[in-house]
Amino acid sequence: MDQFSFYLRILISFVLFSSGVTHIINKQKFIYTVRSYKILPQLLIKPTTFLITCVELILGGFLAIGLLQKYTIILAIILFTCFTITILINVIRGNRNIDCGCGGILGDQQISWKIIIRNLLFVCALSFLSAVDISYSSVDSLILGNEETFDSYSFLVIFLAISTLFIFSTYTNLLKIKNKLLEFK
Repeated sequence: MDQFSFYLRILISFVLFSSGVTHIINKQKFIYTVRSYKILPQLLIKPTTFLITCVELILGGFLAIGLLQKYTIILAIILFTCFTITILINVIRGNRNIDCGCGGILGDQQISWKIIIRNLLFVCALSFLSAVDISYSSVDSLILGNEETFDSYSFLVIFLAISTLFIFSTYTNLLKIKNKLLEFK
């Protein structure tokens, strides 16, 4: 169970951190996407995109190293829930011609029920993490004096998490290529 919860923690940390990095790189696109949701007043769009980017980077980093995990997981649940509600509102409105704005390894796709379900799976995974012992391979454990928290499985789990993300990213990019090729018909 330790390795599985560590795997989920690393997986979600990469999702959050890579999204934050993408939002920094494509700042204007992210601002446009948040504006497209038509939820916030114009005055709050730039501060909100800045806040989201910072929170994604911090939560992703803290999850990766296992720092303040219980608080980090609660904030990540809140973040994914806010994203899901925002997408749900626009799907119900029929405003589906919006990129999700996810960025990172998740890429940008048009909002849909699929994105809502994916986000709810992240919320479920984070809820699971909040209910189990997540001290395995964490800075929190080292601070509490448990030096045996890192073992050879830690590196295997990190490798598996990175491999999963690579496969998912490759699959997503192949779908984009397929769709581009279909446009030529």
